[in-house]
This record gives sequence, C-alpha cells and structure tokens, in this order.
Amino acid sequence: MEHLVLATYPITNNCNISCPWCAAHLSSQPLFNIWHVLGALGRIGKPIHGVALTGGEPFNSPKILEIKAELEANGYRVFAITNGTLHDHIFEFCKGGTLDIALSVHNPSLFPEWIVEKKQALLDECRRRDLKIMAGLFSVDNEEDIKAAVEYILANRDGFHTATISTVYRRDVPAMKMSALIEGVTRCLPQFELPFITPGKSVVNVDGFSIVLRRSPTKAEYDESYNIPGCMFLAWNGEFMPVALAQYANEEVLQ
Repeated sequence: MEHLVLATYPITNNCNISCPWCAAHLSSQPLFNIWHVLGALGRIGKPIHGVALTGGEPFNSPKILEIKAELEANGYRVFAITNGTLHDHIFEFCKGGTLDIALSVHNPSLFPEWIVEKKQALLDECRRRDLKIMAGLFSVDNEEDIKAAVEYILANRDGFHTATISTVYRRDVPAMKMSALIEGVTRCLPQFELPFITPGKSVVNVDGFSIVLRRSPTKAEYDESYNIPGCMFLAWNGEFMPVALAQYANEEVLQ
C-alpha cells in the first residue's frame, strides 16, 4: 500500500448524464490512444498498480474492451469508474468473482429516479451473477451526503467488495474537513477496505484537482483547470497529482 499508484486514463469526453458538480460532458480534452498511454506508463518510473478508465462515461467509448485488453496484456490491472447507467459491455469486464468497475455512489436524492433505477438494476444483475463490484463514494463532503451514500451501500452490501472515497464540493452545502469525512465514512463502513482516499478540492473533477470552485464550472473554466492536453492523474499514497502524458510519450496527441 505504501507505494500504491493508480493511473486514471480518460478514454472519452462523452457522458450520458450531467451531474451538477461535474463538467466532464463539456470537455474538449484531446485523448491519447492506447499506444501513447502504454509508452507513458512505461516511462513514468513509479510502480503503477492499476489503470482506471474514466471519461466522460467510459462505457460510452466503443473501444473500452479493446483498451482494457491491451492494458491487461501489458500487465496492468484495469477497472472502469462508471455512473452505472450503461450496461451493454459492463459484464464483459468480469474477471473471476469480481466485476472490475467502481460504481459512483452519491446521495440518491441528487439524481432523477431513472438514474437511481439504472444503478439498482446493475447491482441486482450483479447479485444474480454472484459478482461483486467496488463502491466509489464521490461527492460526499457533508454529513447529509455521507449518511445517504452509506445507507445506500449498506442496503446493497452484498454487491460490493471494496469502498473508496473521493470528494467534490457541493455549492449548496458546507464542506466537511477531510479528516472528519474519512472518520465518518470509515466508522460507518468498517467492513470495507479504503485503499484510495482522495481529498477533493474542486467541483470540476472528482479526482481532486487543486482548483476550488463553489459553483458549477463553465466550459472555459473546465478546459483551463482540467483539460491539460494528455493529462493523466496518478494516485500516490492517497494523493492525486496531474501528470502530462506528453512529458513521457514524446509524441503528438492522437485523437
């Protein structure tokens, strides 16, 4: 765990929903192809434990299974961080008794009913197939959201094998200190591992980019703060840092 590094790899700018704290669906970020990413990962120099496919919504990408196969062939553990509403290729991510996805878990009251129903349908199908997935607690930075998200996880505890924490600020609720957040979630979920605890500082991006906005970002703000061409995030001892892939790839960005 001391040297655990997770690289996030955005494979699409498209998302089928528009969360109030996220502007990924507005993104115009240049995307690296898999060969650029493999070259960059090999040159970074830190031991990469795994690669998280992100977006947008990664299951919006028609290349998601091809990308996963290439990364695994090169020795990386791969999983996808998903909103859980697009199910067509999710179960092809299955490996052994677990499903290599992290389901975004939020306060259900923040979403329309159809999104809540889609997430629940995914969990129900996982139960039917005797699969377990990871619960990613995103946008839980206040007591109300912690309570609602934890209740949701506990109600579906037989469907999850791990819980992780990440935060972004909701502009309508005072933010908690990270120490209080971690204490609150770990107290409520003692049966889960918490390998990645990522202190969020932005409504722009759940990976904890260091620009604080107390409102939804504009497209220009999002592009300026997150869309560094070829940007990848590395989790190092629970902290996220932006890494420009071009620094390692030494090649032009390919769409």
